[in-house]
Amino acid sequence: MKNILLIILLMIIITSSCKYDKMQPKQPKVDIGGIWSCTDAQKFDSAKLANKLIGAWKWAGHDNGGGDWIDADKNVIVKYDSTGNFTFQEDTAITNGQWSLYITDFTYYGISMSNVTGIYFYGQILLCDNELLFDAGYIDGPDNLFLKIQ
Repeated sequence: MKNILLIILLMIIITSSCKYDKMQPKQPKVDIGGIWSCTDAQKFDSAKLANKLIGAWKWAGHDNGGGDWIDADKNVIVKYDSTGNFTFQEDTAITNGQWSLYITDFTYYGISMSNVTGIYFYGQILLCDNELLFDAGYIDGPDNLFLKIQ
């Protein structure tokens, strides 16, 4: 009887230690298709998009090109103002400069930011409510998501 109880106890321990959710593929945390649709529905011109960009945005993460979403591992905040100036903070480093929009194709815009290097702001701008996505997937770069914080 003790052997049976020991076997049952071992089976419970073994099966409860398995992490089923780790075996499942990660689901994207970001509905990129929804952000595309929302952006398209707004029919941005440069003035309307510039107005929507005004405020502070915090980096939430990026995709890895394989369908997984990777959470931000740095404190990255960018603040755009209505005069074309920005403040960019990456952890403790702070940079100031000017920003402007440019057309990436017939429908979408990109952003030019003086004095900033890095991969956060490459690609087409997709903007829906409090989600700002710099979509660089079409040029095999990462998509970077920022969330509006003010």
